[in-house]
Amino acid sequence: MAAFVDVAVEDLVAEAIDVLYGETVRPLQVTVGATALDNAADKTLTLVDATHVNVTDRLEAPDGEIMIVTAKTDDEDPVLTVARSYAGKAADGGHPTTTRLTKNPTWSIHDTERRIRRAISAVFNRYLPYVTSAVMQRSPSGQWVEMPADTMRVLRVRRIEDMTGRIVDVGGWYFEDNLPLSLVSTGAALRVPHYVNVSDDLIVDYQVPWDPSGATVALPVGGEDLPVLWAVAYSLGRREVARGDVTKIEEWNQEQAIRQGVNLRLLRDLWLEFYRRLDEVRATYDYPKHRPYKRMATY
Repeated sequence: MAAFVDVAVEDLVAEAIDVLYGETVRPLQVTVGATALDNAADKTLTLVDATHVNVTDRLEAPDGEIMIVTAKTDDEDPVLTVARSYAGKAADGGHPTTTRLTKNPTWSIHDTERRIRRAISAVFNRYLPYVTSAVMQRSPSGQWVEMPADTMRVLRVRRIEDMTGRIVDVGGWYFEDNLPLSLVSTGAALRVPHYVNVSDDLIVDYQVPWDPSGATVALPVGGEDLPVLWAVAYSLGRREVARGDVTKIEEWNQEQAIRQGVNLRLLRDLWLEFYRRLDEVRATYDYPKHRPYKRMATY
C-alpha cells in the first residue's frame, strides 16, 4: 500500500500564496486598533493607521474572511464599517486588536484554499487512487460482503486459509454498487465465490474518495507539493490544462491571457512541472491493480 503523511491545509495555502506572489510586492497590511471585531456579528473597527484604507477596499483576515469597507468616518481615528463574510467565506469569529489584515489581496486565502482542496478531491481521485484495506466477513444472508457506502471500486480480495494460515488471492469476486438499500444498507456489496465461508477473514483492498475537508489532509509521501502546484497553475490560468494541451498553451485565448497579465510561458512551465512531479509520485505509488472478475461468455 502507498504511504501517506498528514499535512496542514493552512501550510499548503501559505506555500501556494508565496509562489503566486513570487518576487512581486505584496499587498499592504494594516493592524486592527483599539476598536476590534470581537465576534462574528461586529461590523465596526479602527486601525492603527487607516490612511490608505477607503470605502470599497477589501480587508482579508488571517482566517481567510474577507470584509469590504462600506463606510469610513472623518474622525482623527476613523471608524470603519465593514460588510462581513464577503466573497463566500463565512465569519468564523472575531478579529481582536493587533490582528493583521491584508488590503485588497490579489490571491485570497479563501480562493487558494478552495483550489487546494479541489486539487486533492478531483485530481488525486483521477491519478492517485486512495486505497485502504480492511478485514471483512461474508454476510450470513448470502455470498456477499457489505462494503462501505463510499467504496468506488474493489481492487483485490484475499483470505487467510484456516488450515495453513497462508494469505491467498480470492478469485471470482465482483463488486456491486447501486444495490437496493432494503437489501444492503450501504447500497454496495462484494460478491464472493461459493467456497468463502461466514467465518473466513477476507482482506479487501478498495478505493475510496480522498477527503480534503479537514484541517489536515493525508497526502502520498513525496507528493506533498502536488496540490500546491495544481492550485498555483489553476489560479494563474483560471482553468486546468490537460497533459496533452500543455505544449499548445500559447495558442489558446492568447489575447485575453495577455490582457489579464498572464505569463503564458510561466503557465506552461507550471503545468509541465505538475505533470512531471505527478509522474514521479505515480512511479513510486504502490497500490493493487484493478482486476475485476469477468464472467466468460457461454454458448
